[in-house]
Amino acid sequence: MKKLVVFTDFSERSENASEYAIHLARAIHANIILYHAYLNPAAQPYAAQVAWPIVNTGELEMTSRKELALNASKLSKLAAANPGAAFIPKIETRCDEGNVTDHLEALFADRDIVLCIMANHRKGFSSLISGNHLNKMLGASKVPVLVVPDKITYKAIHKIAFATDLNLEDIDIVQSLATLAHHGDASIMLAHISADPEHAQTKAKRDQVQQFLCEVSNKINYPHIYYRHIQDADVSAGLKWASEHVAFDLLTMVHHQRSFLEGLFNSSHTKATITDANTPMLIYPRGAAHFPIF
Repeated sequence: MKKLVVFTDFSERSENASEYAIHLARAIHANIILYHAYLNPAAQPYAAQVAWPIVNTGELEMTSRKELALNASKLSKLAAANPGAAFIPKIETRCDEGNVTDHLEALFADRDIVLCIMANHRKGFSSLISGNHLNKMLGASKVPVLVVPDKITYKAIHKIAFATDLNLEDIDIVQSLATLAHHGDASIMLAHISADPEHAQTKAKRDQVQQFLCEVSNKINYPHIYYRHIQDADVSAGLKWASEHVAFDLLTMVHHQRSFLEGLFNSSHTKATITDANTPMLIYPRGAAHFPIF
């Protein structure tokens, strides 16, 4: 049975992302692992510079597990709120000491996990994603990561936008997206952002587009896939334009490299795309051995 891992730090944003995950899990027939990692302040690298009170690790763990169980109970009630639903997700909990990213390898030993879900945190955020944790998460994750903007409510996925650079490796991602899309008969827009107008593209670029679309047509048996060129020299600006002019329920991207993603997430354009436009962002790791079947 497929599983979604939902990372929580018990904040309102994480609670909102967890509720989003319940609805998604119900739609794609997946169970949920509600995961929390707690930090012992005295064990952190900066601890020697601060006079921390003595912390009982056992008490930290007990408190974290109680809070985790309380959150799981709320989500179970939400999952069962619609008795006529064809599928009701089961929820299990997991709790570890330390940083989330320290435990990903052990977590992904569970081959049923197809997706990680977490809240989007802006400046002034709580402890789940601080500093470089998001980049570490994306760099270490073996499955896609779904980032849920603050205060968004779940709605059925009818259109998925995939920002692709037409790399043939992206074909496997389109195949994975097609398995997600089929649950709601959603369309997939292959959005390619480049500086040149579509009519002025070089023959090499036109050939690249044609080859990519032929590969999609030949390898993916899903009818609701189409291509759209977006003219913009800046990817994040192109994404912002797309979010404002093309209605979609899920924005999909590939984690190419750390520097690219850092610039993208720090840009005002992307902040508008994934927060102000209330668009969940699904990020696939580049170079994974395989991508999940939803």
